[in-house]
Amino acid sequence: MKTFKLLMGAVAKRRAVKFVYRKHGRKEILLRHVHPYHIAYVDNRWCLFAFDVERQGMRTFVLSRVGRVKLTGGRFTVAKKFDLNEHLRGSLGLYRGEEDCEVVVDFDSWAADDVSGRRWHTSQALMELEDGGLRVKMRLNSLEEVERWVLGFGKHATVVGPPALRERIGRTARELAGRYGHGEARLRDH
Repeated sequence: MKTFKLLMGAVAKRRAVKFVYRKHGRKEILLRHVHPYHIAYVDNRWCLFAFDVERQGMRTFVLSRVGRVKLTGGRFTVAKKFDLNEHLRGSLGLYRGEEDCEVVVDFDSWAADDVSGRRWHTSQALMELEDGGLRVKMRLNSLEEVERWVLGFGKHATVVGPPALRERIGRTARELAGRYGHGEARLRDH
């Protein structure tokens, strides 16, 4: 709560901050010096959108991995061209990439009930399939989050394209089959 309040104040008063940050899936922490532009609740987590002084670019920081926030005393002006919606335009959640992918996923009739009626992305186009399923098309700039999204539907989702996403899902499926494919005997051994 203290971190959130400090950062909200820094955003409101345009005060530069330093903090330690742990990247996703990593143990080491890094010192960051940023100009905090905006805090938002995205994809079920609070995030800071800030200009990273050392890296000279916009970065996204998940607040649960931010620590030891200190005001630097420096002030800044938000770049006029910064628009959070534009910043996140090509992502399914938070990840920004440099790719330009048309993602096409078919859902069976069971999953179609969960997928239809929700706005997953601003570029989405939905098409009903003859078997009661649903085809979803989106234009994204990264495959990171869409891979997890598709896997969340399990056997009820089939990636039509792009091939790189089909390959990622296939690789993950093979890893999962190796992990779980030996049934109860393997589970007893652990």
